[in-house]
Amino acid sequence: MKSHALFRACCLAGLMHAAVAEPTVANPPAPSLAAALDAAWQRAPDFAHTQGQRQRALAEQAVAGRPWAAPPSLELSQRSDRWHRNQGARETELSVGLPLWHWGQRQAQRAAAQGLMALAEAEQAAARLELAGQLREQAWTLLSLQAAWRVAQAQAQGLEALAADVARRVQAGDLAETDRLAARAESLAARTQAAQALQTLSQARQQWRLLTGLAQEPHLSPEPATPAAAIDAHPVLRRAEAQLAQARLQRELEQRSGREASELRLGWRQEQSAWGAEREGALQIGLRIPLEAERRNGVKLVEAETALAVAELTLARLREQLQAEQQLAAEALANAQAQADSSATQAALLRERLALLERAFRAGELALPELLRARASAAEAEAGQLQSDAALGLARARLNQSLGVLP
Repeated sequence: MKSHALFRACCLAGLMHAAVAEPTVANPPAPSLAAALDAAWQRAPDFAHTQGQRQRALAEQAVAGRPWAAPPSLELSQRSDRWHRNQGARETELSVGLPLWHWGQRQAQRAAAQGLMALAEAEQAAARLELAGQLREQAWTLLSLQAAWRVAQAQAQGLEALAADVARRVQAGDLAETDRLAARAESLAARTQAAQALQTLSQARQQWRLLTGLAQEPHLSPEPATPAAAIDAHPVLRRAEAQLAQARLQRELEQRSGREASELRLGWRQEQSAWGAEREGALQIGLRIPLEAERRNGVKLVEAETALAVAELTLARLREQLQAEQQLAAEALANAQAQADSSATQAALLRERLALLERAFRAGELALPELLRARASAAEAEAGQLQSDAALGLARARLNQSLGVLP
């Protein structure tokens, strides 16, 4: 069993190396999955979204750092009797309005801004993890399709060589013409299957380029098994906790901002009773206090309370969901390991059987149809083994994904 596992590892490593060295021209080294994640993140819409959240948090922090609850206002007014008596009476008034913070409102604004920044960080970590899941799926699917194409190509080449050998033996009179036709038909069918596999592989490569912007396929190696971490460290759960904390802070801010801000007014007033009279000035200090009975932001408060209730329910359900996903991923990994072992054993047996039947065919002791069936079975088992190895790598990646581990 250990020899089978070593053989599978060598096949998988050779396939990964060949996937990179396929063209004849020199290519840059294949990127790791972590490098591909960085490249895809720069192209992801979530990157712009999280950057916008950061900018909004910085703007909210700047608002909380102002000494006034809103921008100050400047008021200038002038009255005179020019249009009725025209005796030179004139009054000029200049005042500045300074909106005041409610009790605890500024602290609530600052806390909400800090919570928004923490939410931006948590959402970035969760979004990168979700993007890593897409990359893992595409990368290992791409490797599986490469395996299928290479096996189909090898099968086509082998059947082409067999068809040429059968044609020579038909000319020598060792085989019937029907054997030549059967071998040629199998060779053409294998060529068609290889072409279809290459087309499917090309589509997967195009999807990889669209996701990452990279022309090279990734360099994949089986991900190491990660010990089960505490569920509280999962980025998706931390995002839900940050959303809940932000909803609480936002509700607190709306409660503190229930009424319109009071306003401190500072002004200067200058009067002149008639032409040539002495001008008199006075300093004015006033306080404007709104007296409305109803809250001016009732809709915002209801929205904040609704968001809080949704965040609490989401967090309660998410913990159970993540635990179930981890359990399912662990079971899937165990099944993939068993299937990979079985596929390796089957492929080894059918390779040994094919070698014996080929010697028998060359010795004239075996009919061509039976050899063709043996070659088809061996090729199918070989493809199944490589695809099982890719499925095993994907199962490991999915388990790490469920644990919240990045590549």
